[in-house]
Amino acid sequence: MIEAPATHPVQSPVEIQGEDLLTNGGFGFGLQGWNVGSPTVLASLNGCVASIDRNGGGFIPILYTDALTTVSGATYALEVLVTEVSHTLQINRTGATIGRITTVGRHRFTWSETLTSRILRFYISGSGTGTASFTNVRYVRVS
Repeated sequence: MIEAPATHPVQSPVEIQGEDLLTNGGFGFGLQGWNVGSPTVLASLNGCVASIDRNGGGFIPILYTDALTTVSGATYALEVLVTEVSHTLQINRTGATIGRITTVGRHRFTWSETLTSRILRFYISGSGTGTASFTNVRYVRVS
């Protein structure tokens, strides 16, 4: 099955409302609840901002969540504050792209869910070098 892409207003000044399904989207507890996708990936925290760095190597740096319970047919929103991006920050959910970000600022994506469990993945797409820093990740069921 091919899923419809998430909708993406370029930037959103208003935070999404509802219960946040992530327990550490602001990285106040380090990388608790997050996983690093490769031992060669440069993933770090500067205060409460996560940074991933694709230093030109063959591995794609990934930060990803533990599995999150979802409801098929419900609408979900993901919001992230990007503080630095020198290449494309791509966000996927299991089996589908949520969006690609090339500018700093608060970004929001919404979609109708088709599965009952998802893993969110944040990584630098493309080839060559690139970095991205982000915080205040929120994942909310909106309907």
